[in-house]
Amino acid sequence: MRIRSDVDNGGVFVTSNQLLNDIHVICRDAIASQLYNSLTDCPHREKLGWLEVANEMFNSIVYNFDMRNFFRKVVLDCFDSQYPDGHVPSTAPHYMSVYDNDPNWGGTAILLPYGCWKVYGDKSLIREYYPQMKLLADYYTRQTEDGIMRNDLSALSDWGQESAGVFPLVRPDFTMTITYYNLMRVMAEVAAELGNEADATGFADRAAFTKDAFNKRFMANVTPGVYGNGQQSELAMPLYYGLAEEKDEMRLAELLAERVRQDGYKIKTGEIALKPLFMTLARFGYNDIIYAMANQTDCPSYGFWVKEGYTTTPEYWDVGRFSQNHCMMDHIEEWFFSVLGGIKTADDGGKHIRVAPWMPADMTSLTAATVTSYGKVGLSYDRHGDAVDYTVEIPANTVATIELPLTDDKRIVESGKKIRAGRRGVESVTIGESAVIMVGSGTYRFTVGKP
Repeated sequence: MRIRSDVDNGGVFVTSNQLLNDIHVICRDAIASQLYNSLTDCPHREKLGWLEVANEMFNSIVYNFDMRNFFRKVVLDCFDSQYPDGHVPSTAPHYMSVYDNDPNWGGTAILLPYGCWKVYGDKSLIREYYPQMKLLADYYTRQTEDGIMRNDLSALSDWGQESAGVFPLVRPDFTMTITYYNLMRVMAEVAAELGNEADATGFADRAAFTKDAFNKRFMANVTPGVYGNGQQSELAMPLYYGLAEEKDEMRLAELLAERVRQDGYKIKTGEIALKPLFMTLARFGYNDIIYAMANQTDCPSYGFWVKEGYTTTPEYWDVGRFSQNHCMMDHIEEWFFSVLGGIKTADDGGKHIRVAPWMPADMTSLTAATVTSYGKVGLSYDRHGDAVDYTVEIPANTVATIELPLTDDKRIVESGKKIRAGRRGVESVTIGESAVIMVGSGTYRFTVGKP
């Protein structure tokens, strides 16, 4: 019997690629097995509420489970554990002081209320805990020197990176400074939303100062025009969090893609840089590279875990040591749902939805669904010959933009009839390389190409 907190499991992900299905199952079950009184880690060793999972894995978790009430409890634990100087420890409820001072962990006390506002439309946490969030932000500012987080503050860095064969290891001041910058940006947005304009300006100024300091410190300190040693994590994180200058973004994204190719399409990060790796490659149009990574079965890869017979995901890529049941590396779930399934919600609690699947050439069917604060969003498709049948489900009181790739004949119908604005909830249709369809709530059945 499996026991966990009673949060609804509304996430569905099934494709014609059995390896991806197996990866999803072990990721989902690893997440589920950590949902107890806190979002915990391994069941055999500590079972502590290490906070980075709620922060780093936020998107991957909420695609699978309804976490609105559970995350309120995690935030409460964070601030129950806060020190008078503002410091939030790495575990909450607080148990031990080892590895206890890293913003990727303690910063969850800021990022979790922010995430609940954006994803669920719940502003109550940022309103209730703003003073404590500000106290924590000010604490982290005191741990900086010339805008950079002190390297001796934490040894956690990109935890687990050595198990992927990363060398030299990415420094803690690199990962912590990136997160500090993100925390200041988030606090500026939260303060502005709450009407605290002076605070908003102050936090934005801190973020700008750190961005400049970060680029001076870590760009070209080894190779001109490259962050750090040009490893996957060092290229992905500045791009994902907005520290890279806009003029450098395309070049750095190309370097990142080439680095993954040179690494044999193997994952070469720990848990902190893994989400930035996947989602940055996706943002710049390199989903084919992520798909190749997802289909690997040699270490380090998710497929290696499947091949080894794991039913949950271990702590490290090279299995056999430490925990055999963590969920901290399961960031592929966000890519499964948001890119292969194409399901994304806007930062307005899910009122506006986008459904735009990326379809690998060898994938013949897919079903993906998640539950938002408005209800279920779902997409499924089946290829048959030169045509693709789609079913898209949009919940009540929302609007959606659906983008579907077209064949050369540009043919698309809805429920067997020519698609047009004003019919069956369709608000507008734009035909180009793809069909962009604005719709209201309902279930829509599209066929692209000739059956």
